[in-house]
Amino acid sequence: MRFWLATLVPVFSAITAHAAAPPQFERDVLPILARHCHGCHGAKKPKRGLDLRSITSLVEGGLSGLVAVPGKPEQSYLLHMVRREAMPPRGRKKLSKQEIETIQSWIVAGMPANTPYTIPRPPDLVSDDDRDHWAFRKLARPRVPAVKMTDVVITPIDAFIESRLEKAGLSLAETADRHTLHRRLMLDLLGRPPTPAEQDQFLSDTRPDAWESRVDAVLSSPEFGQRFGRHWLDVAGYADTVGFDHVPTQVILTDGKWRYRDYVIDALNSDHPFDRFLREQLAGDEMVNWREAKQYTPEMVRHLVATGFLRTARDQTHEGVGVITPNYYEVLFETMDVVAGGLMGLSVKCARCHDHKFDAIPQRDYYRLMASLVTSYNPTDWRPVFRFANTVNERSLLDVSETTRKRIDAENAKINAEIAARNNRIQSARQAARTRVLEKKRATVPKEIRADVVAAISTDGKKRNDVQKFLAERFEKLLAVSDQDTNAALSDAEQATIFTAQQEIGGLELQRKSYGRIQALFDVGKPPTTFILTRGDHRFPAAPVQPGYLSVLSDTPRDVVMQPARVNKTSSGRRLALARWLTRRGTRAGSLVTRVLVNRFWQAIFGRGLVESSGDFGIQGTPPSHPLLLDWLAGEFQHHGWRAKPLLKLILVSQTYRQTSRPAPSPRWRSPTGSIPTTGCCGGCRCVGSNPRRSETACWPSPISSIVHSVARLSRRLPTATVRSRSTPAV
Repeated sequence: MRFWLATLVPVFSAITAHAAAPPQFERDVLPILARHCHGCHGAKKPKRGLDLRSITSLVEGGLSGLVAVPGKPEQSYLLHMVRREAMPPRGRKKLSKQEIETIQSWIVAGMPANTPYTIPRPPDLVSDDDRDHWAFRKLARPRVPAVKMTDVVITPIDAFIESRLEKAGLSLAETADRHTLHRRLMLDLLGRPPTPAEQDQFLSDTRPDAWESRVDAVLSSPEFGQRFGRHWLDVAGYADTVGFDHVPTQVILTDGKWRYRDYVIDALNSDHPFDRFLREQLAGDEMVNWREAKQYTPEMVRHLVATGFLRTARDQTHEGVGVITPNYYEVLFETMDVVAGGLMGLSVKCARCHDHKFDAIPQRDYYRLMASLVTSYNPTDWRPVFRFANTVNERSLLDVSETTRKRIDAENAKINAEIAARNNRIQSARQAARTRVLEKKRATVPKEIRADVVAAISTDGKKRNDVQKFLAERFEKLLAVSDQDTNAALSDAEQATIFTAQQEIGGLELQRKSYGRIQALFDVGKPPTTFILTRGDHRFPAAPVQPGYLSVLSDTPRDVVMQPARVNKTSSGRRLALARWLTRRGTRAGSLVTRVLVNRFWQAIFGRGLVESSGDFGIQGTPPSHPLLLDWLAGEFQHHGWRAKPLLKLILVSQTYRQTSRPAPSPRWRSPTGSIPTTGCCGGCRCVGSNPRRSETACWPSPISSIVHSVARLSRRLPTATVRSRSTPAV
């Protein structure tokens, strides 16, 4: 017995060791590939350049890039394709579950093989020269230049402008008259001319700091957020309503969408720091634990409302016909345009289908960035823009927690029962009066035919015989009891009963509570795998990618990888990580975002930005007319905590803003050659040679201007829900 045991132990040990050994390419994986894949990827001209006949050719990949990454099955394109049964193609035998598990185990084990091989390093599509583009450099706050004409310098902005002008033999223009200056301020910040009373009050203020005080007052006005918020809402692509080209008469008013508009207005009026402002709009739902809250706090609601920034893209998944995969991806693509163009000032559309031809944005970077959005706009668990069927979960949220909703519904149910009881009293009183009137009218009908007349009128019109039709035609109108007849027949006691019940119903209606909706963005379902889409077509997924950032805004390859910032268990933390990356000081991304924001402020005031192409800071965009001023303003913006009002005040009190736009021939404004340049020193300022900007209402006739004043007074109220007209359906 001992002999047999001693003999079998080595045998069982060998079997156990073999079973525990990881799969090996030549022994375990290659036979699977030969059976299922070599027909297309083993010939002399393998499809899409992918040859699976050896380990060395497999690791070289094909047109879609690497197909297997040692130790990383989630990044291995080969495994994803066989799992999804996308390969082998239709009509070919699919891999068995055991074969797929073998390939997965082989990748997890590090892709062991007898033949030595080396994973080729993917080409670096982004160079240091690409990162040295002016918009992608880290902020370095320049010194304020010294100028000769110090009397025209009020703020450092003037020093930068004057320095540039002095090189051309020019100087800043003289200050505009106070009437023009005040009108300019009101139009730029509030979108309306000053009222006569406002104009008189400012003109009569002779204090040295009258202008600074007036700027502070206008910036503190509630109208400031209403007017200046439009600039940001334009960046986001916000609209109260949704229309359709193929149905020009149909206008959809999405319930609760107005809340995002009001969020922007409130944020600007309260001078909310813009870094926080951006983080809330990109990932407000990930910054608060709203899913587990028994009751929403105002902060939770505000954070959820802020994500409406990511709900402004055109979304056609509002009905059954729209619930198709291409529409899902169109929403994702357009949201990418909002994020990249609005926040980073980059045009990324080209990278959807291929590596960008001009900017250093590889296609893989585009989909890395998009991976932060697919957790919310999840193609595998899509939520349409609103509920069009009982089986559909819409994307909007209630503005109260589930616990609060149940409590409100229960309280309203009790109120409804009380109201129903009082309505029954009213109906009983009216029915008694109606019965008395009816009996009096029936008494006027001859007794011999009275029963037949009552039966004829009580019978359905389609079921009446000829006699009943005749009787109904003669007597139906005669015996009809109108509301006026009933009201006249009510006794004093019945009238008192009805009056008391109606009063009680009115009081109960005031006790009824309600809740609205929030057009928010939040994570839905399990995060799906994001693939590079060949030519931007979802039907042809290529290599999978992990969530990440743009390489051109990252110093090292390690910086490209996204580390999700998970604040709660119910979200992926991807959008919050993206938001923090975009607003982090001392980084390329944070520097770019700050430049874009500052340029938009300048554009809002002067009509043209220091970078004229405010939505394109890439290679094809217009370079800054004054890069030192742009960087100084960006540094000043960050120094003041990313707050807009201090920066705007700095611009508004400067001589650059105050100067007249009326050209006047003077030696001070002429160049050494005696000619006046045809272009200004920088984008948008009113120095010599720049064109006056037409204001939105300045060109209107005087009678219409008086109407503007009246409308302005009416509009000076706190924002509220969008008013729905009869022709505007709610959804």
